[in-house]
Amino acid sequence: VEIREYSRIMGDNPSCSGGAPISLDWDHNHSFSLDLDEYEGKKKRRSFDELRIPRQTRHDILLDECGYSMSTIMKVALEVKTARDQRAKTSQDVKRLLKTKDAITSITRCLSQPWTSMLCREKKSRTQRDEDDTSCTSLGSTSESNEDIFDEGVNVANFGSHAID
Repeated sequence: VEIREYSRIMGDNPSCSGGAPISLDWDHNHSFSLDLDEYEGKKKRRSFDELRIPRQTRHDILLDECGYSMSTIMKVALEVKTARDQRAKTSQDVKRLLKTKDAITSITRCLSQPWTSMLCREKKSRTQRDEDDTSCTSLGSTSESNEDIFDEGVNVANFGSHAID
């Protein structure tokens, strides 16, 4: 197994919990080889919490070990926070769009019901009204045309004149 050691540098990953992130440099400093059995014997599994580096520790590493200035660390931390905030805003916008899409789908479904009811009434007027009251049920209509229908907070009312509140 070949093991490479990389330098730590300041990163730009906005998923960092706060402060400036740390990344690995592209170029490796040292490399050495170990026998597979020796590597497996020395390898220690670490939990997610053990892999996380707290904000203050990252700050100290970047300042003391990597040689970044305080102003550079603060500038990058602000850029990362801006990117993180933008991601959160985008996520909220997508959720809002999905709710709007659901509302439009619901309204469309409600608006299709009056047409079904109207078709059902026309069919009834062509046949005898007292005969077979189940013709509306067979077309799938479940509401009267002038009945108020509330669906997910959207009031769709007065289907007879096709008005929407």
